[in-house]
Amino acid sequence: MSVAVTIESPEEVKPLIALAYQMAYAEKHDLFIFLIRKVRLDETKTDQLDLADYEGKDSVPGRVYERIGREQRRILTHAATPNENFTESPEVSFVPKITCLQISGERFTKVIMKLLSEKKCEQLFLSRRATGNEEHYTDKLFKLAPCSTTIIRPGKADVGRVQKILVPCSGGPHALDALKHCNSLVKSQGTQVHPLMVRPPNNQPEVMEEVGIYQLSKMVKKVGLELDGHYLKGRVVHHKDVLEGIAETAEDGYDFVVLGISTGGSIQKTLFGDMADKLIEKNKDISVAAHRVAKNKAERFKDKFEYYCNLAVPQLTREGRIELHEALLMNSTWNFDFVSLMLLSTSIAALGLISNSVAVVIGAMLVAPLMTPILATGLALVQGNVPMIINASRSILFGFFASLGISFLIGLFTPMEHLTSEILSRGTPRMADLFIAFVSGIAAAHCMTRTHLSAALPGVAIASALVPPIASIGIALSKGIAATVQGATVLFVTNVICIVLGSALTFFAAGIRARPDQNSNKLVKRLYLVLIFSMTLLCIPLSSRLVKYVVKKVSDSSLPNREEFVDMTDSVLKKHRITNVTKVSYKDLKESGLSVWIWVQVGHVPDRAIIDEFEAVLSEKFKRKVVVSIWPEFVMTKHLESIQ
Repeated sequence: MSVAVTIESPEEVKPLIALAYQMAYAEKHDLFIFLIRKVRLDETKTDQLDLADYEGKDSVPGRVYERIGREQRRILTHAATPNENFTESPEVSFVPKITCLQISGERFTKVIMKLLSEKKCEQLFLSRRATGNEEHYTDKLFKLAPCSTTIIRPGKADVGRVQKILVPCSGGPHALDALKHCNSLVKSQGTQVHPLMVRPPNNQPEVMEEVGIYQLSKMVKKVGLELDGHYLKGRVVHHKDVLEGIAETAEDGYDFVVLGISTGGSIQKTLFGDMADKLIEKNKDISVAAHRVAKNKAERFKDKFEYYCNLAVPQLTREGRIELHEALLMNSTWNFDFVSLMLLSTSIAALGLISNSVAVVIGAMLVAPLMTPILATGLALVQGNVPMIINASRSILFGFFASLGISFLIGLFTPMEHLTSEILSRGTPRMADLFIAFVSGIAAAHCMTRTHLSAALPGVAIASALVPPIASIGIALSKGIAATVQGATVLFVTNVICIVLGSALTFFAAGIRARPDQNSNKLVKRLYLVLIFSMTLLCIPLSSRLVKYVVKKVSDSSLPNREEFVDMTDSVLKKHRITNVTKVSYKDLKESGLSVWIWVQVGHVPDRAIIDEFEAVLSEKFKRKVVVSIWPEFVMTKHLESIQ
């Protein structure tokens, strides 16, 4: 295990090496120092360097490494000497092994990511200087690094051994992870780490302070820590403004204020916005750090997917995202226009299904408005917009029941001897329908994100076929045919779920994201799991036909083909002068035995004796009862004699 730190200039050495070395010393890890050199090279290079070779040299790497060397010696002395009044000492004496790697080129972010995985880094320290609104390489590392990551805005103080750290807490995982790491400094050198809770003013400050300490105690227990009242001491401050409360508390001699934040767009605001400005305004020597917890495999996969999407898929602009949201929200609301179009499209579809007209059914698909709320649901899932999910889901549900009602009435008052092939085809869904719906959702969402592709939307509406299954359900229900009702219902549910998931995937790839700090994210994740689980369950009825087909093929493959059958029954064929067996087919009747159909060319009608002989020979070969049916293909007798 190891701790890593990136250095780009001599000014970053003081705060970063100080904290990184002490953390490596406290957690008994090795230390890796990545020196970044932004130069144009054909490829990114990584060189392992010896600090002694660079001391005293007049170059940027030389000055950086000379500074690193001085800081190492100074910090090593400080880390080996605990803070004042700290009587405990580490159980095992440990000196971190330091490895310096110079990374030159332009694609060093990818190289650092690879090194973090290879070196099994548990914590990464970064420095971030104010450089305007452009994205800094440390922003990418803060988002993508697999280990827990701390990005620092250094103050003016020459931070050597860290004496006091303030960690504002509200119960989030990032601040608690920061406390867990800071507690290592408590054990190794007696650093004072104070979790802070800012509460609004109250008439009973003493009581509320006790409540706050109790809440802090419960929080730190989640990461296996205990408040001791000194080195790990909880603090409760009453202030109407949270930022002001943190800033005023930070004046009490703290070296670092560590803020737990997510990997969203709040890095810039945290380090260079109101928080840091308030802290530095009151104490110019203090350093501000933003910390996030290590990412699990699912989060790392999501980051990689998002990264490649950003590279491969044109991203929507802010104006484009607003227009898309407004268009889907407006057209997915349950109102008079939506109801009227649903009733009209269902009526057209029902009449087309009854008359067995493909053209009429296709026309109904073009009129139906049901695709819009389904796409709106996919967009709302990606955004984490729960009100929009509820609004779109209500339109889908109400639209389904409205269509079901009108199709049931049409089927009830329309005389039909039997269901048409168009209705029956909707009652027997296949596995292919699932993939068709998923791809249709991707295509529809892609057309919505690209306004110049709107001409393709009618084709997507035809491919998705949302209204005909509902009309089939209503007609079959009016005739009391349960099998078709079940099949058409499975088809409709499959279409809705797969289009939602397909559209959500496309909207995410196009750059639509939810804010990581949204309270609705947990609910949205559960909805995703429910949809994926439902789609998995739907694979069971959809694949039943495929399973039967495969089983039949496997069963048929174990039976003799035409040539093998001819060899098996050669004696019977010669005896009755049957010269050609054109085809053999089998059907396993389970308890009734094996049914065999034989197509033969003969000059006369086969009698029962020939069938009995075939059954006797085949029953002996297959060790089971065999029922034979012969289908003769007659030829002229003279022609048969000429062949013989």
